[in-house]
Amino acid sequence: LHDGETLEYEFYYKPKALHVHPVLDRLVFLLRPDGVRLRWLTDGENEWTGLPLDNEVQEPDHRQGPSPLPLRAGGWNRIRLTLKDGMLRLSLNGTLIYERPMERENNRLFGFYHDKSREAVRVRRVLLRGDWPERLEAERIADWFVPADPQRYQALGPSRADLIGESLVPLVAYDVWRQARRLTPEQRYRFLFDWVVPGNDHRIIRLYGDFTPTDPPASAADPARAAVSAATVTAANAAATVGGRRVQVGGELVVPALELIATATELNRLGELNKAIQEAKTSSPSAQRSRLAMLALIRIAQGRLNEVNPLMKELYSLLVQVPKHAPADQRWPEFLVAREAVRHTETRSLALTLLDELVSDQINTQWPDVDPIWKRHARRLFSLAQQWAMSEDERPQPVPLSLGNWDVVTHVNAFTRGRGAPPAAWVLWPGQVDHLAGHREDYLYFKVPLRGDFEVTCELQSPGPFATHVMVAGLSVQPDSPWSGAPTRNFIVHRFRREIKKGLLEPPIPYIGRWYRCRVAVRDEACTFFVNDRQVYQTQLPREHDPWVALHAGASAYNTVRNVRITGRPTIPDELRLTALPDLTGWLAHYYDEKLDGNEPDWRKLGDEIIGRRREELAGTGRQSLLQYHRPMLEDGWIEYRFYYQPGEQMVHPALDRLVFLLEPDGVRLHWLTDGRYDRTGIAPNNAVDEPQCRRGPDRLPLQPDAWNQMRLTVVGDTVTLTLNGKRIYERPIEPTNQRMFGLFHYAGETMVRVRDVVYRGDWPRRLPPLDKQILATDPADRLQLDPARATAELTIDFRKGRPAAKQIDLQGKRHWYQFTSDGLQITVPGGKKPQSAHAVAGVGVKGDFELTIDFDRFRADKPVKGRLSGLVLLAKLDHRPVAQVAVQRRVIQTGQHVIAAGWGLLRPDGKWRYRGFPIGWTATSGRLRLVRMGSVVYHLFAETGSDSFRLIRRTVIGRDAPAVVRPEIIVWAGHPKGTTRVVIRRLTVRAEAILEQPPKPAAKAGGK
Repeated sequence: LHDGETLEYEFYYKPKALHVHPVLDRLVFLLRPDGVRLRWLTDGENEWTGLPLDNEVQEPDHRQGPSPLPLRAGGWNRIRLTLKDGMLRLSLNGTLIYERPMERENNRLFGFYHDKSREAVRVRRVLLRGDWPERLEAERIADWFVPADPQRYQALGPSRADLIGESLVPLVAYDVWRQARRLTPEQRYRFLFDWVVPGNDHRIIRLYGDFTPTDPPASAADPARAAVSAATVTAANAAATVGGRRVQVGGELVVPALELIATATELNRLGELNKAIQEAKTSSPSAQRSRLAMLALIRIAQGRLNEVNPLMKELYSLLVQVPKHAPADQRWPEFLVAREAVRHTETRSLALTLLDELVSDQINTQWPDVDPIWKRHARRLFSLAQQWAMSEDERPQPVPLSLGNWDVVTHVNAFTRGRGAPPAAWVLWPGQVDHLAGHREDYLYFKVPLRGDFEVTCELQSPGPFATHVMVAGLSVQPDSPWSGAPTRNFIVHRFRREIKKGLLEPPIPYIGRWYRCRVAVRDEACTFFVNDRQVYQTQLPREHDPWVALHAGASAYNTVRNVRITGRPTIPDELRLTALPDLTGWLAHYYDEKLDGNEPDWRKLGDEIIGRRREELAGTGRQSLLQYHRPMLEDGWIEYRFYYQPGEQMVHPALDRLVFLLEPDGVRLHWLTDGRYDRTGIAPNNAVDEPQCRRGPDRLPLQPDAWNQMRLTVVGDTVTLTLNGKRIYERPIEPTNQRMFGLFHYAGETMVRVRDVVYRGDWPRRLPPLDKQILATDPADRLQLDPARATAELTIDFRKGRPAAKQIDLQGKRHWYQFTSDGLQITVPGGKKPQSAHAVAGVGVKGDFELTIDFDRFRADKPVKGRLSGLVLLAKLDHRPVAQVAVQRRVIQTGQHVIAAGWGLLRPDGKWRYRGFPIGWTATSGRLRLVRMGSVVYHLFAETGSDSFRLIRRTVIGRDAPAVVRPEIIVWAGHPKGTTRVVIRRLTVRAEAILEQPPKPAAKAGGK
């Protein structure tokens, strides 16, 4: 209620039955028969003042008029509230009854108040009057936010900036970008310049961004709406032109500052922009980082790449000082610079270093306060940046939405789509597939539905919160394996990512590390999960269990699945009865965060029927409600069901992803699913459009009221057809951005839903493909063979034949640590107050692609103390940044667990080292360690003694600009002051494009630690 306004209404008063009281903010004016009293609205249990809920106070000085109040019992009463010059006046039935000044802290929000345990309410004829302008000037209509007093507004700019700060500004970056797109280049430049560059109303260079909605409704992809980027529209149109069955679009970065730079480039005004940024004052490290980043972005746009690296070095030195808990908007400068710089060879190395600091040292160290969507994009960029460091012919193949025996499927929701989470992304290497940080719950679905007897085997990476999983019959098992080196003692069972069981493993499984073998066997309708050949969980499946096999990765996971083999004698069903189970297994209601269980579920199974709850309190709100089958209609097929229709009471509409077909008596209308409270397209939640050209059959739908009706939704190619009670009623093309998830839709406030007999029949394969036709059923290590035509040089140092020539190997350290025996070179390193290490440095340089292998035996080591290493290392040093060392290790970790590990060292701009490790539990005391370089990538492998079958631990991208010549080195570390590390090295084998004789150099201490 604003000053100069009056609000009046009528209310029915019946003592002890019907009554209502006006309220402004927390101040209630209780209309008691003997006069007005005040009540302060409390916060219930959270009320800090100690006031009771029924507090009351009298203000005799403010009472006016007669006593008792002129209340009409058993009739309608009229009350008026008038606010003038801060004074509130209450009149009842034409008589002034109360007058008091309103505190400035009162926000004057008007409301109705009653004690719902004692009285009901009847109110009518609510009327608001005010001294409002009768018309608006043209300039105010053109800009609703033009200040009433522009000079005063400008004068208050600095104070306003200091008071409000920048904490809320990142939230409007998307709206600023949208508004800028509607302007001419000259207008856009001035508008964005004022918003980005410090001026009268802000003191910092604004480098904030956002992401466009993912897979937006087709109606939102109109460039005139500016809800999505031009790239999204182009991708969707291109897919439609070539007949693409499915594409994923959106989730693209939009940044007003980048738009400003692009516009300045278009107008040839980069010099002017650069001058303004150079002159910007930097009163804080945050402002300094924004200035450095903006200058770097301008230099990249100008092509002055040689000036970018010094700016990035300064950025890095400031980034490492940012607190880990700082919000995402404080890391935009480095994110944007790295994103642009990593695309250029001259600036890629430092850009990768910035990203490694952001992702590995900040995001991955439990950074809880950062926007989850931003984190996914940062992880995605880091993954892609490493691929850009490879030559084009080496890069893994991006997985299309359909790949051989597998299909990409994502279980999305309104939050991830509306906020612009990146579309799911997988890349294919020989024998394995990597999941890049993605959308929400990302899957690869096997194309063939399986029942009967079959088995799925594979290797999965990273048990724990970022794990990958195998899903069979909707079930997946996640072993708990802390990266700290503890054994696995627990496991969790999920059904479609909803936790249904926790279990204890007795005895525990020895330390797993970052890889484990997974096997899922289905025999006689019993489903058994194995981890490293140990049975973990078994359950009996219903006869018509969910038949889809899938590989799952969470949105934040950057993980790998490899060597996936599906074997056995399965039964492949011709059709699926989707309501045959006693519950809603296989159905998802998470698009709008609805419930499938608990009290008052939004969707439930009752007997043979699916029931959708009607929520009468939501009537008229356009609240959307959706239940989806988890596996999209990826091939030609149909879904048929029966639904009960009672006009105005019971109704359901078929949906295909965002496309909802509203079944109205006079024909089908089209509704686009919005993203609820996260929607930024501007489309109304109750939108509905006519497509007369798509209607088929009679003018009115053959709906049978108060009866069961039959609906069939058919997909053939890129066309969907609806058939109601045997009559075709609708046919239209399917947009490429439609992900083809079948759903049941209704407005939650308008109708309930009753559905039964849902049947799905698809043109899926009717045979299990043999292993040689399964695209993931190969061991990636089998492909890691050097080209024999290029790798013609070979050197073998067999230590069993005695001491080699000094020019071949330089044994650094104390002489008595080394002993040559008939079994090989025995190296024994005792512990000490400081870390002790022996270095056997090869006296050769290895050029180009290479393969380094050592055979070892009789490994023994005591567990190290904190900050030290105990074990054997095969190392290749690179004169290169950021990756300066790569290694494969046999060692003991601080918990006493024995592991094989990949290791790599990063040399930072400040001269400090960062070491990364990737361990796998392994207890054998003999074996073979191998490093293989193929182009831009080094592969870390190991094998059992005497075996030529190597197992891949990890691959490390070193970049196409990595040095051609590297030096191999064998290191033995003793990590316990009173312990010992001992190992026998049998043989060192080197294969390469060329082997160059070089005099050995003194071994550098690894990071000085």
